[in-house]
Amino acid sequence: MKRSSFPFVALLLIASLACNLLPGVERNTSVEPTAPPPDQADLTLSLGAPTGETIRPLLGVNIGPIPAGDNPANADLTEAYHQIGVTMIRTHDYYGPLDMAVMYPDQNADPSDPASYDFSASDEVFRAILAGGFEPYLRLGDSWNVRGLERRAPVNPGNWVRAAVEVVRRYDGMSRQAGVPLRYVEIWNEPNLKQFWDGTQAEFFDLFAATVTAVKAEFPDLKVGGPGLTPAGALSPQGQKYVRDFLANMQLHITPLDFLSWHVYANDPEDFVQAAIFYRQQLDAYGYTEAESHITEWNTAVKESRADDAPDLRYTAQGAAILSAAWIGLQEQGVDVSTFYRGPDPDINAPHFYGMFYADGRPKPIALAFSLWAELTRYPQRAALTASADSGLWTLAAQNGNGETAILIANPDEQGLTYRIVLPDGSAARAATVKMVSEASEGMQEFQAGDVIEIPGYSTQLVILANVPPLQASASLTTAPFDPAKLGTVERDLTYCTVDGVALKMDVYYPQTDSGPWPAVMYVHGGGWVGGDKGGGAGSKDIPALREAGYLVVAVNYRLAPEYKFPAMIEDVKCAVRSLRAHAVEYNLDPERIGVWGGSAGGHLVSLLGLSDESAGWDVGEYLDQSSRVQAVVDMFGPSDLTHLGDGDRARRRSAQVFGADGTDDPILAAASPVTHVTPDDPPFLILHGWEDDVVRPSQSQTLYDRLSQAGVPATLVMVENAGHSFKPVDGKISPSREEITQMVVDFFDQYLR
Repeated sequence: MKRSSFPFVALLLIASLACNLLPGVERNTSVEPTAPPPDQADLTLSLGAPTGETIRPLLGVNIGPIPAGDNPANADLTEAYHQIGVTMIRTHDYYGPLDMAVMYPDQNADPSDPASYDFSASDEVFRAILAGGFEPYLRLGDSWNVRGLERRAPVNPGNWVRAAVEVVRRYDGMSRQAGVPLRYVEIWNEPNLKQFWDGTQAEFFDLFAATVTAVKAEFPDLKVGGPGLTPAGALSPQGQKYVRDFLANMQLHITPLDFLSWHVYANDPEDFVQAAIFYRQQLDAYGYTEAESHITEWNTAVKESRADDAPDLRYTAQGAAILSAAWIGLQEQGVDVSTFYRGPDPDINAPHFYGMFYADGRPKPIALAFSLWAELTRYPQRAALTASADSGLWTLAAQNGNGETAILIANPDEQGLTYRIVLPDGSAARAATVKMVSEASEGMQEFQAGDVIEIPGYSTQLVILANVPPLQASASLTTAPFDPAKLGTVERDLTYCTVDGVALKMDVYYPQTDSGPWPAVMYVHGGGWVGGDKGGGAGSKDIPALREAGYLVVAVNYRLAPEYKFPAMIEDVKCAVRSLRAHAVEYNLDPERIGVWGGSAGGHLVSLLGLSDESAGWDVGEYLDQSSRVQAVVDMFGPSDLTHLGDGDRARRRSAQVFGADGTDDPILAAASPVTHVTPDDPPFLILHGWEDDVVRPSQSQTLYDRLSQAGVPATLVMVENAGHSFKPVDGKISPSREEITQMVVDFFDQYLR
């Protein structure tokens, strides 16, 4: 099967790669395949324009970077993970550390008593993940061979749920302290397999629902889901019934589900595609249309009864090609998160194990192929690619802002073939650099290709075309008249601006009734400027009410640190406002009535939107004929004076990580502080902050309110009783309630935008 046209969404940029530094990676210019004359190519790949979509990173792994197994000679993989582009680590199968049975060994012990826990081994592993700069993906459950359990199902489910909340509290806090925010909490692993769940199906459904509800109540900004279903969940009738029963139960009890996680081990790339399709269909069918789809374990299969399922796939180029084709297929189906199983082998004498790396740190072909996947994500703008015939190749093309195009090609079949690449103007691509993982070498091969390129059987290639003229992007936003068919719908992942090849995405929520042009309100998420997503954060709870009140609601993503330092974030959200005005007709919005709201780092950015004008120098990029000023601002617990964030290690680390600041007196912190930009002509502000906030001090909001009041700017400050960061309850119900806060936001925008 050939692949040439895929829908993709939000980009998470990775650290740059240096494949030639990998152990076992070699530059081999002597193995260039012999090409036939140009007119004898088996296949033509025609490059088209960017689609307006971006490529999902899908660059997570299970376990690591600490050495696996008991042998002290086994390698730490921190640097190797960096080199191949790993961004996320799922905390599963450390065989002890981060297993609930080890962290909370006595389920009858008081979950509120710190003495009931043993975090000694878990803390060491988790700190290694954070120290390496990898995003943690926290799994709540137990490993395959967990110690000390007579049965898998908790003997005291109530205590287990409460203990799970405390585990999340510990590692969420540790992540925040390290500046690597935790986003995902996955509950359990393969409950549709007796090795992982020996209770009844109903008992698991009850435990899962109770744990989701408890964790979400304490940590509303985290995305919580699971349960890591076995491959049978999609690939067998019995497994499919389990999935439907699970989702029906969650729906019946109105259980929140931010994502569904699942596993596939197969040797046909189509199996991965079909599984992704099945799970997306089931989520939508049961009303979880906003839930993400996560594949948290995947690899080739080992079934001794079939010759093509031999275990040597795990350490051959054939296996790497199968998995590269699967990675392309996962992109096609819009999978949101991938954590490959797994990083290291536990023992040097188990080369057929699941690891991308042998126990001593040497990369297998799959690790080399993984580095090609990661390198492709550095070309974020997806480009169309069509093939002249059905060849069995799986292909994926993308372009960066420097006129360079990269094409990932996987050939999971035994038969090799030749192809040529044709540019949109009909000319043949020349001077292509090809990086290849094949059976011809244990290392990465790299060579310069001519008009015709040969791809051997069982191989993976990344073809890089330099100096391709920038292609005309297809317009994801136009000035066409408003389409009434959009009433009551949501358009997701529209590109509002493109910066250095990075397509910035937004979701647009249309009101139900056509009473426009509507006032518009734009949501900017939090996450410490280093994480978060347009669909999450404390302020996202206000989206439904604002939409119901007749506002066109827009939620935007922006570039994140540490990959992008400030002012990238404010430049992006200013571009979003200008883009809305430029497309006011299409969105049926009133360009003179635009409000913004956001929480935490988002609160900081919306405050800057309201207070800074063109003189700040942050209006750069597209739509410069439009203004980025807004007419009303709701700031939820956002920092306003960055020179007084605090003197601790955390504040210093965040100031350096996000703003590049060298100390609290660095001028960049004053320039980036909303209070610096207050003038009498600023728009009205509603400021909300929890009295018990220990992340952003309540004094930050008081300072902003005082500065606005002194300048004569209409401003209201609401301090929320018993509320911590993100309005999380502390020692009682918050006052005003979260529902009352939402109504305040609606009333405020009604006052100034109607």
